Amino acid sequence: MVMHLTKLVVFGAAAVLTATSAAIGLALAPASAAGAWAGKKIVDRLSAHVFVRAVPAAAGIGEDPWEEDARPR
Repeated sequence: MVMHLTKLVVFGAAAVLTATSAAIGLALAPASAAGAWAGKKIVDRLSAHVFVRAVPAAAGIGEDPWEEDARPR
């Protein structure tokens, strides 16, 4: 929370935070919170093995985790 308040002060002082950008941020907050909640629920159900293979695949980097010979190098 302290980090977010610090960013608000810095962005406001730098005139980066406008009323429009603040309104957009507030409008997007519920979707962001819902995504974080859903992501946590999904991650909590994954085994460590699946998580380590799924994260790079979801980010679009690394090898295909479902490929037969995809092994750590």
